[in-house]
Amino acid sequence: MAKTPRLQYASATDAGLLSAGTQTITGAKTFSGDAAFNTSASVDTINEKTATNGVLIDGVRCKDSNVIGGRLVFSQLQSLSFLGGLGQAYDTGLPINMGGGGGTALVLYSINTSNGINTASGIGYIKFYYDGNNLPVLTTLSGTINLTLSASGGNTLVLTNNAGGNSYTTLLFNR
Repeated sequence: MAKTPRLQYASATDAGLLSAGTQTITGAKTFSGDAAFNTSASVDTINEKTATNGVLIDGVRCKDSNVIGGRLVFSQLQSLSFLGGLGQAYDTGLPINMGGGGGTALVLYSINTSNGINTASGIGYIKFYYDGNNLPVLTTLSGTINLTLSASGGNTLVLTNNAGGNSYTTLLFNR
């Protein structure tokens, strides 16, 4: 027979629930203090009580499909890629005002300048500012990135290839 977990309280009358011994609890119960289990609790779903709080588990908050722990926020990673020739512009559809937290996009870039081993590549990032209609800034971390950043009439980020040959650019970003 399966063992039923027991709730333990500092006193027998805490929460007005148990007087002594083991009790099986069914239905929804609200506790004003902590509930400690002698064995592990097994559940399929944990729902937040207050819609704006998420669920806190050992200092890690789960909220709206995001896992937030300390200073790290993990959410859905999005990407877009495009192939372009010299002078070809690509409207990313990303607003230059990335919202309340600004934003960052990782840039992976490669370009062929001729046949064979004549391929250049680079890695960098694009920093999006918080509102103010400021054009994002591209920083190259390593290698070569031959792109110019501009804003479209709709205030979205446009990337233009500045070098001869076909370039392939991928952006990875959180939104």
